[in-house]
Amino acid sequence: MPKLNPAKAAEVRKAGEEGSKFTLLPVGLYVVKLMDVESKTSSKGDPMWVWTYETVRFLDGEPKNDKGEVINVSGKEIRYYTVIKETTLWDLDRVFAAYGVEPDADTDDLIGDEIVVMVEQEPITKGKSKGKMGNSISDLMSLADGEAKANDDEYESVEGGSDEEPPF
Repeated sequence: MPKLNPAKAAEVRKAGEEGSKFTLLPVGLYVVKLMDVESKTSSKGDPMWVWTYETVRFLDGEPKNDKGEVINVSGKEIRYYTVIKETTLWDLDRVFAAYGVEPDADTDDLIGDEIVVMVEQEPITKGKSKGKMGNSISDLMSLADGEAKANDDEYESVEGGSDEEPPF
């Protein structure tokens, strides 16, 4: 029967006491740095690229958790998935557009570059975390466009909200 050595058992105990290292990111605009792009196969058998980002900073004020406590969101990992098939090529094009490069650019040349993404929260639909809240990227834009959007008086961060009635 398997048994952990004392050092590994201590690591397991410490990890159990600390809990998950996952931090649910608040909804909003983030500057992110591209860490990796990996070619994989989707669950439906289609080719896809997995873009791995690291958060650099939150552009919508102070990031707070659901208890209203200010939290550190820099250095957190978030991924974006682009399936490569006829009906989803537009999505891959918008990633390249956020970097200001043509679609034939080598993704290795983009590693370390920063863009702005809109991060959302949504329930996880499969796997061991099914039913828990997770993060997803809903929009990507250049660093200049994202910072301009965050500083635009017309843009309302999710944190601030609005007291106005919706126009419908």
